[in-house]
Amino acid sequence: MILSTVFGSGGSSVNISPSAFLVDECENIYVSGWGGSVNNSFNPATGNTTGLPTTADALDATTDGSDFYFFVLEKNMASLLYASFFGGSPAEHVDGGTSRFDKEGTIYQAVCAGCGGSDGFPTTAGAWSEVNGSFNCNLGVGKIAFNLAGVYAESDAEPSINGCAPFTVNFENLSSDAEEYIWDFGDGVGGSVEFEPIYTYDSSGTYTVMLVVIDSSTCNIADTSYLTVTVYEDSIFADFDLISEQDCEALTAFFSDSSDILDTTTWFWNFGDGGTSTLQNPEHTYTTPGTYEVMLVIYDPTSCNQYDTAYTTISFLSEFSEDYSVSTTGCLPLVATFTSEFTGADSYTWNFGDGTSGTGPTIIHTYEETGTYLVTLSVVSCGIEDITTFPVIVYGFPEAYFDSEPEIGLLNTPITFNNLSTGAVYYDWFFSDGGYSDAENAVHTFTSLGGYEICLTVTNPADCEDTYCRSIIIENEGVIGVPSGFSPNNDGSNDVLYVRGFGIETMLFQVYNRWGQLVFSTTDQHIGWDGTYQGVPQEVEVYIYTLEAEFMDGKTHREEGNITLIR
Repeated sequence: MILSTVFGSGGSSVNISPSAFLVDECENIYVSGWGGSVNNSFNPATGNTTGLPTTADALDATTDGSDFYFFVLEKNMASLLYASFFGGSPAEHVDGGTSRFDKEGTIYQAVCAGCGGSDGFPTTAGAWSEVNGSFNCNLGVGKIAFNLAGVYAESDAEPSINGCAPFTVNFENLSSDAEEYIWDFGDGVGGSVEFEPIYTYDSSGTYTVMLVVIDSSTCNIADTSYLTVTVYEDSIFADFDLISEQDCEALTAFFSDSSDILDTTTWFWNFGDGGTSTLQNPEHTYTTPGTYEVMLVIYDPTSCNQYDTAYTTISFLSEFSEDYSVSTTGCLPLVATFTSEFTGADSYTWNFGDGTSGTGPTIIHTYEETGTYLVTLSVVSCGIEDITTFPVIVYGFPEAYFDSEPEIGLLNTPITFNNLSTGAVYYDWFFSDGGYSDAENAVHTFTSLGGYEICLTVTNPADCEDTYCRSIIIENEGVIGVPSGFSPNNDGSNDVLYVRGFGIETMLFQVYNRWGQLVFSTTDQHIGWDGTYQGVPQEVEVYIYTLEAEFMDGKTHREEGNITLIR
């Protein structure tokens, strides 16, 4: 005998009936057994599980006298490493040969559980069943890892160990009791010391990934696991050609596969009328005229994408009405894409209405001048021609511009913004104080002093836009004044003398010649003196003026001065 010991409660009766025994890689000794009322009923001399020792980390440190019992002894039986009770009702038991350990110190046990119809046998979340379901005993299975056999290496990968290049793998570390981790990704390039690294394989191939886990304080110091990662690069791409559909009477079409395929690729055709084929290059005869969508699906289990699909539309029509797709309005330069909705015709001829033409089911044309163009499309299929005409309208871009009355605004006083834009039908005013208007000529009142940027965006019928911005200053008091001279010589510059200012409620402006004769009078700021009296141009000389005004804030103003008339 090499080694022996005694375990139990210290009484004269046998506590348990052993059901499994193992020595792990660190020479720790594992024992499982069961004892209690079931044993007593067959052999009154047997004892129970009362008084058996447990460790602080036991799964269950208490017993009703009839339980399963697991314990682990350190190498050479130097100490008790682990001990615990397990189970539910007193009548639970083990029929021989249903408890096993592996070399890593994990127990796999199948027992007669829940005897007497009890649900007390311990289960974990997600178990096959957390209740007995039987009026008496039922099969209870469990796996318990004691993690006392030194370091243990195990790895896995998410989302899969197989994928297409570039293939990114999230490595899972399922190891236990280790302090250090060394990964070799098997491609001669990548490695890591992280617990759970992420790595991308750029090239196809089969890679053996090695994980070494280390803890120098354990009996085995290190352990190694291997994982195989397979990276593919082959993909399939579906495509086909319509070889012939000119047999209008027979309604027969011929299809030629032009896909990128592998040696194990298969084909599935759906001809749009319920007919199918698995040939690579099939032909198909339709029973009635019409337009059909043809689908080709290719499949290869060894390909990265496994499936790919291609479509086309073919038509057999004895009579048809042509449809088209095009943006019929736009701004210079208008780049228009013309597409015929009728597919598989013999010919397509476009006349763009500007002296140029083109052919094909889809064509791009650029209009360089504004105007309305009548486009004609001629489609021939099975000897039948259909002609469609439609207009294309090309606009120039609109131009945004405005001014304001007055140019310097008064606080809490409406300001009119005169829209001088051209070529627009929609208007959007933005006043930079949060205000907005879509009127053609806007009126806005500012309630705070300062400078503001007013922007006008104009849009034409083709949704083309232009924006113009200018600034305005909002002040708190009215301002008024008269220029010192003017030159009414009809040259378009300074020909009329106006009172200048803003915030003016009422005014009286009068002009006298040197003999005191009143030659001009107005109460309207927008009416000025043109240098005449009763239609007669006045002489070049200095004139006297008087000005009386009341501002919108109630303040009054009076002044007089000289004006020089120059021709």
